Parts: sequence; C-alpha cells; structure tokens
Amino acid sequence: MLHEQHLDVIAFKKTYKVYRGEKMKLFCLHHAGGNGYSYYQWKRILKNQDIIPIDLPGHGSRIEEDLLVDFEEAVDDIFKQIESKINNCEPYAIWGHSMGGLFILYILDKIKKNSIKMPRLVILSGASTPNEKPDRKQVSQMDDDELIDMIYNQGGTAKSLLQTPEFKECFLPIIRADYTILDNKKELDSKESQFDTRAFIFNGTKDISACECEEELKQFFTEEVEAVHYDGGHFYFESQLENVCHKIEEVIAKTNKVIFEEIESEEENAINF
Repeated sequence: MLHEQHLDVIAFKKTYKVYRGEKMKLFCLHHAGGNGYSYYQWKRILKNQDIIPIDLPGHGSRIEEDLLVDFEEAVDDIFKQIESKINNCEPYAIWGHSMGGLFILYILDKIKKNSIKMPRLVILSGASTPNEKPDRKQVSQMDDDELIDMIYNQGGTAKSLLQTPEFKECFLPIIRADYTILDNKKELDSKESQFDTRAFIFNGTKDISACECEEELKQFFTEEVEAVHYDGGHFYFESQLENVCHKIEEVIAKTNKVIFEEIESEEENAINF
C-alpha cells in the first residue's frame, strides 16, 4: 500500500514536470450575448497559455446551431466541452465573465459530482451569485426596446449600434436567449457546494452590483479567494486588456509554484515515511 502511494506521488510529479514547461489550458467562457471570438486576441498576450474559447450553441463558432434557453442544458453543454478537452493528469484553468463567471460555479459542481479533476484555478469576472435575483422583470416579458435599454444601461455598447436593424436581427435574439437562461438559473447552496480549487474574482470598481457579490462568491471555495479590481465598469477588461492578461499570467504562475511546492513536499514525506 505504501509502495503504491509512493508511486502515485512520483507519477504525479513527473506528469506535472511535463506540463510545467508547456502551456496550461485556459478555458474562456463568454458573457451573455458574447462569443468565444472575443478571446482570440488574448492569444497574442497570453502566449504561455493555451487559450480555449468555449461557445454556447448559436454563438461564435457554433452560430449555425439552435440557441439554448434552458439553464441546465447550457451548463451541461459547457461541462461536456471542457470534459472532452482535459484528462486527469493535465492542469487547466477556467475564466468566465459575467454569465460565464456565474457558470463556473455550476461547472465546478458538475466536475465535483462526476469525480473529474478540478481545475488548478478559476477566475470569476463580473459575476453575480447563484441566488441573486435580478432587479428587473424577466427578459421574456420585455419587448425589444426594453431589452435594448437594459443592454445600453450595462455599458460597453453605443445606443446607435443597438438600434440598427442588423443588431436587432442578428444579435438581439442571442442576447434574449442568454438572459432567458439566466432568468431560469438554479439555486446553489455554498454550504453544500464547496470547491477545493484556487479562485480569483476580477471586477471593475464601477461595477457595483458585481462588487457586492464578492463576499458571497467567496463562500463557495475552501481556500482564501483574492479579489482584484480595475478602474472601469462591467466590461473593464476591454480597455485594460494588457493589464488583465498580465495579471492572469501572474496568478497562474503563482498557483503553479504553490502546487509544485506541495507536490515536492508530498513526495519527500512519502519517501521518508
């Protein structure tokens, strides 16, 4: 039994040494109405990571597929995409903004329940909590003008663009579908859903709603969660992309260092034991 434990530690360390010199997979989950194409420019900056954008059906690379409006179907779709691209020896990380950040908690819940290797770290950006109720009526009850006003008030998009026929025809249905998903999210109890992975929360200082969710989001993680703030609103990272990407690089490097030191300690203890 002791010999088997020793071999497990050695194998884990060897596997880690292989991946330490390679790119870590960083899965990127888009915001409501967004798509994975927005993350392709990250590859230019995060050259030491393997950026893998994840699209929901009807978005980006999957634009020809039917949109989803069911919350559980959306979570399951993302989970299956990530599961198909990892193995139990390979370190990976997940970033998600807004809707994508919220999805991370549900993805972690499915990963835990399916006994799959947890990500090395996750970054929740501009995320609300699973149990937060939106201070608005449901999107399914909004007409197009009301929905456009809601999008405009979130910032990041010019009103003139939102009112074009092209936007209303091509993008508004996608946004409506995504917010319908969010309007039907399932509750998640932080007392029952505890995740043993390193986590970071990124927010814009002017994104008051997201900042107010930070303490509740931290309750889902067993380890201390660091909150990182940037000047700006909900889409703070669009104007500070270089700074945000460099911070992502930094937290990945720090997490790798801590993990590697833990592995070395485990191996030493196994040998001495």
